[in-house]
Amino acid sequence: MRSSRAPGPPAGHVSGSSAGRLTRPPGRTPSREERTPLVAHELIRFQAPSLPSLREVEPWFAEAERLRWFSNGGPCVARLERSCADRLGLEHPGVAVNNATSGLMVALRACLGTPQGRRRLVAVPSFTFIATVNAVCWAGFEPVFVDVDPDDWQPSDASLALLWELRDELAGILHCSTFGTAPSRARRESVAALARDLGVPLVVDSAAGFGAVDEDGRTLGDQGDAEVFSFHATKPFAIGEGGLVTSRSTAVLASLAELINFGFDHARSVTGPLGINAKMPELTAAVGLAVLDRFDDVLAHRRAAAGWLRDELEPAGARFQAGSAGSTFQFVPVALPSAAARDLLLQKAHDARIEVRMYFDPPMHRLPALGSTRRAGDLGVTESLSERIVGLPMANDISAGSLERIRDLVLRAVATTPRTAPHRPTTAPGTRAPRLVPHPRRRALDDLPAERLPAPTPLAP
Repeated sequence: MRSSRAPGPPAGHVSGSSAGRLTRPPGRTPSREERTPLVAHELIRFQAPSLPSLREVEPWFAEAERLRWFSNGGPCVARLERSCADRLGLEHPGVAVNNATSGLMVALRACLGTPQGRRRLVAVPSFTFIATVNAVCWAGFEPVFVDVDPDDWQPSDASLALLWELRDELAGILHCSTFGTAPSRARRESVAALARDLGVPLVVDSAAGFGAVDEDGRTLGDQGDAEVFSFHATKPFAIGEGGLVTSRSTAVLASLAELINFGFDHARSVTGPLGINAKMPELTAAVGLAVLDRFDDVLAHRRAAAGWLRDELEPAGARFQAGSAGSTFQFVPVALPSAAARDLLLQKAHDARIEVRMYFDPPMHRLPALGSTRRAGDLGVTESLSERIVGLPMANDISAGSLERIRDLVLRAVATTPRTAPHRPTTAPGTRAPRLVPHPRRRALDDLPAERLPAPTPLAP
């Protein structure tokens, strides 16, 4: 099944909200290294989504066709909700939605209700994607930005502790599993305790985190009062458009089921809050069921590729997210030693025909529409990371040759810029697949042997 994604940017294009920064400062003569482009190759896309074929989806969709039940919680949606709950180890099935932004909107409404009196603030990191903040504003609340930790890039305990000063105005906390990486057990317990002590609901945006595990092998899905996953085409669990909202509370799940269906209850009456149409269609759910069949291979391939890049790039001063060994790697976020190193990498990426992205630059508090938004203390870590982090390409079937080119691109950028930030080593993966696993469909159709990881290359002195 093909994605409805619009045609991509022209070859060699590097997108991002700070594209103008790719030019050299006026009056500076480029160095020999900057004048020497990498050898041009086939374009490496930042993301190359791959959905199951119609042939793989058809068996799952057959029951919906037989029943002529194509929306409104039919057999495919029910099966997907149950299958996802089983995978995440949840007692109750979550609620499938048409996209994760809708999921955040209804999760906030189900858990926080509507703004009451002075309690209008929802704590949310500035270091996040705009959909997270959009959902807060849509629900009628006002975001208050918190900072993130310099090592794991999750909302920091120190910044969240400042919410005590705003407790009379605070309506809730919208936490984020940054880049789909599962927060550590200690961080999960800390934020849950804070929300409990403050007496406010906790909603968690784990958009890219379906399938992620923490250092103990524990999956996401049971964080806070509700947790939201994205199944967008660019996510590792890619079905085109879609998402899932999970909760341990049957009351929250019942409210979610009404809110995604205009507010209708089981008697088809609207006696509670007004809702929206956020239902997942049956065909989309059938795609999700087909993805589940191959998802273990998808995660193994992405983790092996990201692990190899970590081994190659950390000794040169590139920093990876602490605790990310069990992440899903929608892409590979890397913090370079300085903003200058990232700017140079963006220039070289253009010549090397490698698409990269900047995350999250600008951070939310720098957007014109949110410039006057309140902040819980300083956002210094957010400012620093947003200037230095670059997203490197990832795909279900990324090749060893592509990984070598990506590695060489980063090494050249880091080697030719002065290091201005200290390198802090992150926790190394305990175990990792030693080989890249071919994409399941490619393996099935072409019967290709597993492709080995490229051999490590010693760093130049």
